[in-house]
Amino acid sequence: MDCEGEDLRGAAEEAADLLAALGARTLAIQNPIGRDYPAGNKLACLGVETGAEKTVFLDSDMLCLRDFDHQARFERPFNAKPADFATYGADAARWERAYAACGLTLPASRICATVSGELMPPYFNAGFVAARRDAGLARAWAECARAIYADEAVPDKRPWLDQIALP
Repeated sequence: MDCEGEDLRGAAEEAADLLAALGARTLAIQNPIGRDYPAGNKLACLGVETGAEKTVFLDSDMLCLRDFDHQARFERPFNAKPADFATYGADAARWERAYAACGLTLPASRICATVSGELMPPYFNAGFVAARRDAGLARAWAECARAIYADEAVPDKRPWLDQIALP
Protein backbone atom coordinates (compact mmCIF):
# COMPACT_ATOMS: atom_id res chain seq x y z
CA MET A 1 0.00 0.00 0.00
CA ASP A 2 1.25 3.48 -0.74
CA CYS A 3 0.63 6.41 1.58
CA GLU A 4 -1.49 8.52 -0.72
CA GLY A 5 -5.16 9.24 -1.15
CA GLU A 6 -7.71 6.46 -0.95
CA ASP A 7 -5.34 3.75 0.28
CA LEU A 8 -4.45 5.72 3.42
CA ARG A 9 -8.10 6.53 4.16
CA GLY A 10 -8.95 2.86 3.71
CA ALA A 11 -6.29 1.83 6.22
CA ALA A 12 -7.54 4.39 8.73
CA GLU A 13 -11.11 3.13 8.30
CA GLU A 14 -9.96 -0.47 8.78
CA ALA A 15 -8.11 0.51 11.96
CA ALA A 16 -11.18 2.36 13.27
CA ASP A 17 -13.36 -0.67 12.50
CA LEU A 18 -10.96 -2.99 14.34
CA LEU A 19 -10.85 -0.70 17.38
CA ALA A 20 -14.65 -0.56 17.43
CA ALA A 21 -14.86 -4.37 17.21
CA LEU A 22 -12.46 -4.62 20.16
CA GLY A 23 -14.63 -2.25 22.18
CA ALA A 24 -11.97 0.44 22.33
CA ARG A 25 -12.99 3.97 23.23
CA THR A 26 -11.63 6.50 20.75
CA LEU A 27 -11.28 10.21 21.44
CA ALA A 28 -9.97 13.21 19.58
CA ILE A 29 -6.84 14.69 21.14
CA GLN A 30 -4.93 17.92 20.63
CA ASN A 31 -1.22 17.63 19.84
CA PRO A 32 0.42 19.99 22.37
CA ILE A 33 3.44 20.63 20.13
CA GLY A 34 1.70 21.25 16.82
CA ARG A 35 0.99 19.71 13.44
CA ASP A 36 4.63 19.99 12.37
CA TYR A 37 5.61 17.43 15.06
CA PRO A 38 3.13 14.53 14.60
CA ALA A 39 4.75 12.35 17.28
CA GLY A 40 3.62 14.98 19.79
CA ASN A 41 0.21 13.32 19.87
CA LYS A 42 1.50 10.79 22.39
CA LEU A 43 2.10 13.56 24.94
CA ALA A 44 -1.62 14.29 24.95
CA CYS A 45 -2.62 10.63 25.21
CA LEU A 46 -1.54 10.32 28.82
CA GLY A 47 -3.88 13.17 29.70
CA VAL A 48 -7.01 11.42 28.45
CA GLU A 49 -9.62 11.23 31.22
CA THR A 50 -10.07 7.70 32.48
CA GLY A 51 -11.23 5.89 35.58
CA ALA A 52 -8.12 3.71 35.50
CA GLU A 53 -5.48 4.15 38.20
CA LYS A 54 -2.77 4.12 35.59
CA THR A 55 -2.70 5.26 31.99
CA VAL A 56 -0.58 3.28 29.53
CA PHE A 57 0.53 4.59 26.16
CA LEU A 58 1.71 2.12 23.52
CA ASP A 59 2.87 3.19 20.06
CA SER A 60 1.02 1.49 17.23
CA ASP A 61 4.11 -0.61 16.49
CA MET A 62 4.14 -2.09 20.02
CA LEU A 63 2.52 -5.38 20.87
CA CYS A 64 1.34 -6.31 24.36
CA LEU A 65 1.40 -10.08 24.81
CA ARG A 66 0.33 -10.44 28.44
CA ASP A 67 -1.04 -8.52 31.39
CA PHE A 68 1.53 -6.47 33.27
CA ASP A 69 -0.60 -4.82 35.91
CA HIS A 70 0.20 -7.44 38.57
CA GLN A 71 3.96 -7.10 38.31
CA ALA A 72 5.69 -5.31 41.19
CA ARG A 73 7.43 -2.84 38.89
CA PHE A 74 4.05 -1.74 37.52
CA GLU A 75 3.16 -0.50 41.03
CA ARG A 76 5.63 2.37 40.57
CA PRO A 77 4.03 5.70 39.62
CA PHE A 78 5.97 5.87 36.32
CA ASN A 79 7.10 3.15 33.92
CA ALA A 80 9.03 3.49 30.68
CA LYS A 81 11.40 1.33 28.71
CA PRO A 82 14.95 2.67 28.29
CA ALA A 83 15.79 3.53 24.69
CA ASP A 84 17.43 0.79 22.61
CA PHE A 85 20.21 3.15 21.53
CA ALA A 86 21.49 6.52 22.74
CA THR A 87 20.09 8.16 19.60
CA TYR A 88 20.18 11.63 21.15
CA GLY A 89 23.70 10.89 22.37
CA ALA A 90 25.41 10.65 25.71
CA ASP A 91 27.05 14.09 25.47
CA ALA A 92 26.41 15.77 28.83
CA ALA A 93 26.55 19.31 27.38
CA ARG A 94 23.73 18.52 24.92
CA TRP A 95 21.59 17.05 27.70
CA GLU A 96 22.40 19.94 30.04
CA ARG A 97 20.95 22.38 27.47
CA ALA A 98 17.76 20.31 27.18
CA TYR A 99 17.36 20.13 30.96
CA ALA A 100 18.13 23.85 31.30
CA ALA A 101 15.33 24.65 28.83
CA CYS A 102 13.00 23.09 31.41
CA GLY A 103 14.60 24.85 34.38
CA LEU A 104 16.26 21.65 35.59
CA THR A 105 19.77 20.32 36.09
CA LEU A 106 21.04 17.14 34.48
CA PRO A 107 20.94 14.23 36.95
CA ALA A 108 24.17 12.36 37.68
CA SER A 109 22.50 8.97 37.18
CA ARG A 110 22.98 7.07 33.93
CA ILE A 111 21.11 4.13 32.45
CA CYS A 112 22.04 1.54 29.84
CA ALA A 113 20.52 1.52 26.38
CA THR A 114 18.81 -1.86 26.06
CA VAL A 115 20.33 -2.91 22.72
CA SER A 116 23.65 -1.06 22.39
CA GLY A 117 24.50 -1.11 26.11
CA GLU A 118 25.63 2.54 25.94
CA LEU A 119 25.57 4.51 29.18
CA MET A 120 23.39 7.57 28.78
CA PRO A 121 21.41 10.07 30.83
CA PRO A 122 17.88 8.84 31.52
CA TYR A 123 16.46 8.42 28.00
CA PHE A 124 13.41 6.32 27.27
CA ASN A 125 11.53 4.80 24.37
CA ALA A 126 8.45 7.03 24.30
CA GLY A 127 6.54 4.18 22.62
CA PHE A 128 5.79 2.63 26.02
CA VAL A 129 4.96 5.00 28.85
CA ALA A 130 2.74 4.37 31.85
CA ALA A 131 1.93 6.79 34.64
CA ARG A 132 -0.44 7.01 37.55
CA ARG A 133 -3.44 9.10 36.67
CA ASP A 134 -2.69 11.63 39.42
CA ALA A 135 1.02 12.00 38.53
CA GLY A 136 0.48 14.94 36.15
CA LEU A 137 2.86 13.45 33.60
CA ALA A 138 0.90 14.52 30.51
CA ARG A 139 0.99 18.17 31.54
CA ALA A 140 4.64 18.14 32.65
CA TRP A 141 5.79 16.18 29.58
CA ALA A 142 4.04 18.61 27.23
CA GLU A 143 5.44 21.66 29.07
CA CYS A 144 8.99 20.28 28.85
CA ALA A 145 8.59 19.37 25.18
CA ARG A 146 7.32 22.87 24.35
CA ALA A 147 10.19 24.48 26.30
CA ILE A 148 12.82 22.33 24.57
CA TYR A 149 11.18 22.86 21.17
CA ALA A 150 11.25 26.65 21.63
CA ASP A 151 14.86 26.80 22.86
CA GLU A 152 17.23 27.33 19.95
CA ALA A 153 20.20 26.38 22.16
CA VAL A 154 19.00 22.77 22.25
CA PRO A 155 20.44 21.04 19.17
CA ASP A 156 19.05 18.19 17.08
CA LYS A 157 15.72 17.90 18.84
CA ARG A 158 14.02 16.37 15.81
CA PRO A 159 12.94 13.61 15.61
CA TRP A 160 13.51 12.80 19.29
CA LEU A 161 11.75 15.69 21.03
CA ASP A 162 9.21 13.45 22.76
CA GLN A 163 11.98 11.20 24.09
CA ILE A 164 14.27 14.09 25.09
CA ALA A 165 11.44 15.72 27.07
CA LEU A 166 10.29 12.53 28.82
CA PRO A 167 12.97 12.18 31.52
